[in-house]
Amino acid sequence: MMTNTELTRIYQTHFDSILPHKRLRVEAIFYTSKTLRHTIELKKHTVYIRISVIIQDAPIDVLQALATILFLKLFRYKPDKTARQYYQTYVDEHVVPHLPAVKRRVSAHYKAAGRYFDLTEIFERINTKWFEGKIKQPRLGWSLTPSYIRLGFYDAERNLLVISRIFDSKKTKPEVLDFLMYHEMLHIVFPTERINGRRRIHPPVFKEAERRFPEYEKIQQWIHRKRHRL
Repeated sequence: MMTNTELTRIYQTHFDSILPHKRLRVEAIFYTSKTLRHTIELKKHTVYIRISVIIQDAPIDVLQALATILFLKLFRYKPDKTARQYYQTYVDEHVVPHLPAVKRRVSAHYKAAGRYFDLTEIFERINTKWFEGKIKQPRLGWSLTPSYIRLGFYDAERNLLVISRIFDSKKTKPEVLDFLMYHEMLHIVFPTERINGRRRIHPPVFKEAERRFPEYEKIQQWIHRKRHRL
């Protein structure tokens, strides 16, 4: 099991390699926590990092990926998508399955009616057109904060379907929102699979159904090019 001394050494070396011009001291520790909450702050000339003890046994490359995420966030640099994906994949496959289930309440701040679009109307339209009206409507809501990375999600535990509020814009094409809703509804139809203890969020049958949506490729391109301008 990695010690705080080893973690500090690894994080100092990693910091110096990706941000050599900063010339700061790094102190890192594992702290007791029931969640995967990690913190980072800069005081005078030292970067202080607290990593949840839940991932103390994670491989070094996973801890380094997390360090990359935290360092770039601290100095408000552009996020490293590869590091985020690598860390999240490890968490989804090796950590989440072993966490105790906690019943979480749905925030009252989730609202389906937006400034320009109503998610209830979109859900009903997609449900009728693609699912013969058979999907029971979950709690619908625009995300509580704008997100350009997590564009939507379906939380089966809370029966909550959320779309990033960045798309509640007059610039958004209706077919883009239809697709985002369709994608999240597919998660209801094709729940996350577990194969040999590993979670598979988008099994082949999911991806096959997703690609049947009209102008799938064109919509993906629009989301990739336009979402940061909304």
